[in-house]
Amino acid sequence: MAALILTLLLAVEMPKNPFKHALVEWHREAGIAVFALLLARVYGRMKSNVAPIFSTLCSWQVLLARVVHGVMYLLMFSVPVLGVLFSQAKGKELEFVGVTLPVILNEDSGLPYALALKTAHEWAGNVFLYLIGLHFLSVVYHQWVRKDDILKRMRPF
Repeated sequence: MAALILTLLLAVEMPKNPFKHALVEWHREAGIAVFALLLARVYGRMKSNVAPIFSTLCSWQVLLARVVHGVMYLLMFSVPVLGVLFSQAKGKELEFVGVTLPVILNEDSGLPYALALKTAHEWAGNVFLYLIGLHFLSVVYHQWVRKDDILKRMRPF
């Protein structure tokens, strides 16, 4: 995820050149990969038991944790979808590992929506970045200030 964000930040700030084009293409492929990994993650969570939230948390902290996680999953789903729709609305044919994705919006039907899709993709991505920061700060607080070993709950084994 960090590499995905870094490539986009680099690409946005660069003047047009072949390297910028390569970064944007990599960003598109990585976004589609994140979406595919999200589907696998959701399937895995449905099939396994999720560790309970520690009983030492206040009810408002449990509620906040659930809301933030829910919004993060929603954004992990919607940001790549918005990116694909934006790219297709601009007439870009998308491929993932050599397979062309089905066209949902073509340039003729999607062009009027391209700016709105781009704005929504960027806005959702920015909100997601802030939530990642909040999530990280929460982990630091719980692990090293409260010392309630929150990282044990997060590990997959």
